[in-house]
Amino acid sequence: MAFRIQAANGISGKDALDAFSKACKFLEKSNLAKEIISDLRDHNKIITIKVGPGLVDKYRHPTQPTDSAFVGTVEWDPGYALNVVDKVKKRPQQSWVPNKKESKPFWACCGTRAPIDHYGTIPPEVCLMHELGHVLQYLSNPDEFRGLFRKPDGMENVLGKMEVEDINTAAVEQPVILELRAAGVNMGIRWDYYHTAD
Repeated sequence: MAFRIQAANGISGKDALDAFSKACKFLEKSNLAKEIISDLRDHNKIITIKVGPGLVDKYRHPTQPTDSAFVGTVEWDPGYALNVVDKVKKRPQQSWVPNKKESKPFWACCGTRAPIDHYGTIPPEVCLMHELGHVLQYLSNPDEFRGLFRKPDGMENVLGKMEVEDINTAAVEQPVILELRAAGVNMGIRWDYYHTAD
């Protein structure tokens, strides 16, 4: 897939391309991210990466079946980092890497200390990786992916959308973050898509 970089919101095409290239270089410290980026680059479809300040990070997939070489648009703000909550109760068994800030202890009514939720930040590059994970989801089964967003009657499928987000968070975002942490990059993590602190 050829990435087609599109500048938005007043930045130049060169700045948009530089931001995307820099993000890919950063992400390639993770073997999984490197593999996904390589697979998408080598795919025979085109994905537009719209880069600019103030964009809300998202993947806009084709809403109808198509034979087109175009498989949607990733919108990405290279300056936006996502504040997340590492909820101890949701954390799989593994060692904890400190995040930027921690919540204050919560004292349960019985006087025992409850686990502290850890707050952190996911950098813009990992936000981009999350959206590229959606492209991979779409390419694996476009009809199923579209169906998870819309019910047969055309209404929005909220539970399906939550499923898409949670699968992508667990299968792409978390492993990439853990590999980046192992490479010495400190950042936050979330175990559920909706564990954000923004």
